[in-house]
Amino acid sequence: MNREKMMPIFIKNLLFDTWNFFINQILNIVLFSITSAIISGLIGYAFLPTLEEMSSLTNIISNFNESISNMQYLFKNLSNDQKYILFKLSVSSHLSSLIGNAFLFSNIVLMIYNICNKKYSTFYQLILNAFPFFPKFLTLIFLVSFLVQFGIAFMIVPGIFLLIIFSFSPILISNKKIGIIYAMRTSMHHALLHTRLIAPIIILWLFLKLIILITVSQIFIYSHLISIKIFFYLINNIVTSYAIIYIYRLFTLSENKKNFT
Repeated sequence: MNREKMMPIFIKNLLFDTWNFFINQILNIVLFSITSAIISGLIGYAFLPTLEEMSSLTNIISNFNESISNMQYLFKNLSNDQKYILFKLSVSSHLSSLIGNAFLFSNIVLMIYNICNKKYSTFYQLILNAFPFFPKFLTLIFLVSFLVQFGIAFMIVPGIFLLIIFSFSPILISNKKIGIIYAMRTSMHHALLHTRLIAPIIILWLFLKLIILITVSQIFIYSHLISIKIFFYLINNIVTSYAIIYIYRLFTLSENKKNFT
């Protein structure tokens, strides 16, 4: 019997395996992270309000506390132009994140799949091979992001829980060539069996993303230097890539123990 099927799965082993794979593939990971960061940066910059618009909006927001009631009152008292600025800012943030993450996830997952199956491809070949999966990953990330943000809007824990149970979805789409909804349902069933192994990396990933998000938000308000924003997108993508590798390794080990449907 295969040794991996007999051994229990430990977090420290997953972290060690993930780190080894991460270091061995650091060049491709950095290249994908840079490309994704540039895509996010350019899309974000294209929809970003002008510096004058941001300044006028910042001056108004600074006079209010950050409670929900005050923010609701603030929004009701904004002019149509100021509401449009907020809309542009929201589109800039969500669209750049959505497309950049879809590119990153599709390429990193496919890269891991090829290496695990001893199919070695160049950086450009991986991009071309991942392109057919891009629409599915784009739709999946949109759906999961919407559900997670909806859960976080009520309480933080439900949002994190949804992120955990859907964590296998990108891998299932790539490996099993199944539909988005079926991948989410299958991920939900099997991720529940490994919550104790998935939760720590998801929570750590979210914590690091929060730090990066706070920093980037300040840059969005006070600076239009796209190079600085791309740098922080790059850091976020590298952190995300590590989390993807960890989840993929857990998927591989759990599949060895029990076949996925």
